[in-house]
Amino acid sequence: MPDHDTIPVGESSDVQGGSSQTSKMTTMDPSSLYHLHHSDNPGALLVSTPLNGDNYPTWRRAMCMALFAKNKMMFVDGSLPRPTSPLSAVQTWDRCNFMVLSWILNVLTRTIADSLIYAETASSVWKELEDCFSGGNAARVFQLKSSIATIQQGTDSLSSYFTRLKVLWDELASYVAVLTCSCSAQNALHSAGQQERVFQFLMGLSDVYA
Repeated sequence: MPDHDTIPVGESSDVQGGSSQTSKMTTMDPSSLYHLHHSDNPGALLVSTPLNGDNYPTWRRAMCMALFAKNKMMFVDGSLPRPTSPLSAVQTWDRCNFMVLSWILNVLTRTIADSLIYAETASSVWKELEDCFSGGNAARVFQLKSSIATIQQGTDSLSSYFTRLKVLWDELASYVAVLTCSCSAQNALHSAGQQERVFQFLMGLSDVYA
């Protein structure tokens, strides 16, 4: 009698074939995390402006939106780890990982991209970029606050002037950690922040609005 712990060759082939078929069906499902559209390719540019070091907050925001739209954010935030088996699942994960990694490298300046070209996972590159450019950028915060304090409407329309100011506010907010609490002080802090922005806007208006 055959050993009960031994899988016959024919049955083993069926199991492997089933795994391969399941993996193929998964990648074809548009809702699957492993799905790649026929237009997706390693040379795609997900954002129009590459990361140069000074524009990390806006670059990261644009990349997150693009990756979420493609259902691939989990490959950079580490929430979808590399499987260990079966082989078809490992290969499918690797395919998507290197696709996302290529997308990231494509929108970095040449110097930054060259320093990361040998990385193996998109999540490791994403974390390294965050460690390098996200925190402690005191010089950029100083520049933003100085620009906000000295910005003037000049010959711009009200809408153009407000847009320029809002861009500075939004970038500054991306550098400043927001403290949250459940007490009433949170609303008071928010109101004070909004009032400060109103004052900043008014101080830069042209004299005709005095």
